[in-house]
Amino acid sequence: MAVVIITMLVVIADQLTKFIVNSNMAFQQSVTVIPGILDFTYIRNDGAAWGMLDDKRWVFLILSTVAIAVIVFILAKYRESHFMMKLPLALILGGGIGNMIDRILYTEELLDGSVKLFGEGYRLFDGVVVDFIEATFIDFPVFNIADCAVTVGTILLFIYIIFIDSKLEKAKKLAAEKEKADSADGDANEQ
Repeated sequence: MAVVIITMLVVIADQLTKFIVNSNMAFQQSVTVIPGILDFTYIRNDGAAWGMLDDKRWVFLILSTVAIAVIVFILAKYRESHFMMKLPLALILGGGIGNMIDRILYTEELLDGSVKLFGEGYRLFDGVVVDFIEATFIDFPVFNIADCAVTVGTILLFIYIIFIDSKLEKAKKLAAEKEKADSADGDANEQ
């Protein structure tokens, strides 16, 4: 249940912040939040970071669909696993869903207000991702809450795999060996 809540919180936070930006900022407008560190700069991204794969939405839709399906499968299969494995996957899942919603629904025309959602002239699956968080102290692409969730989730997943999972596996193995040894001692004492 916690995984569903975390995933939904990421999606809601992502979509709400994008709605607020689109409703209150002009396209390409920039507002300084912390001088020299953080700006909110409203851009629309039809590709990936640094302009890679511009206008290749179908690539991202296919990759996102596959990634979401794989994560849901892993979460279902390992639902009894450690929370520190499920948390990163929930963050990645929420971020993936958040950006996928943009790519499916939010066309340039919809964001500009020239067409209504599902109205005449609207094109489903022709959307762009709304980005607005700009770290001005480094040369880095503008990003959004979904991107943050995917990045943090990926880092946490690597930490889990490298540092936590191996220790849990060792502890399980030791417990199994101890149980086997205790069982053997019990059998020997009965004779």
